[in-house]
Amino acid sequence: MNINKNINLRLSKNGKLLILTFENQTVFLNANLVRFHLDVPYTKKNGTHISLTEIQGMKRLSQEAYLNKIQTNQEKGA
Repeated sequence: MNINKNINLRLSKNGKLLILTFENQTVFLNANLVRFHLDVPYTKKNGTHISLTEIQGMKRLSQEAYLNKIQTNQEKGA
């Protein structure tokens, strides 16, 4: 079986999206999400590497801060 497909993959100008074109359909993928699933270590702008456990900790803290903010706003409105 010979399958000849034209696939085009490129990075957006700002580097935040991967643009995949396949069979006249375009899909935009978050570049950081793709890097995460390919186990590419995350690097901050200053060059420091962030581990998976640090990312999970930051996500947990962000979620807690978000929930606290919602609760504070609800209390102000009540």
